[in-house]
Amino acid sequence: MVDVAAKIITTDGVKRISDGSSTPGTTLSDAAHYLILAAKEGNPVAQREVASLYLTHPGLLQPHSLPLSLPRETFRPEMMYWQHGKPQEPHAEAMCLALHWMQHASSNGDEIARRKLMEREGSNSIR
Repeated sequence: MVDVAAKIITTDGVKRISDGSSTPGTTLSDAAHYLILAAKEGNPVAQREVASLYLTHPGLLQPHSLPLSLPRETFRPEMMYWQHGKPQEPHAEAMCLALHWMQHASSNGDEIARRKLMEREGSNSIR
């Protein structure tokens, strides 16, 4: 499932560069659906790719987290800028979900996710 999603994403990217459109039939939404299924099953590569999709295409995915995840653990107050009960930053929710999935990918042994999280910690310590 992850391989099929990767092929769809690659084809979509190449197609957009070459003629400015997406691939008919299979779409990024299809790839995202496949990746969400695999990520919820615990596939670390799918979890990392879901995190990447939240970062690169924040409006593409509906909010998805691991089953039984607590919202307060996923949507951390320090990352959300709330105003009148809604996130002030339009993509703050996507950022929280990307971090959620990247952390789970890292804890499931994905080396790339672990490095990305280390880079994030390093950039936060610079501030």
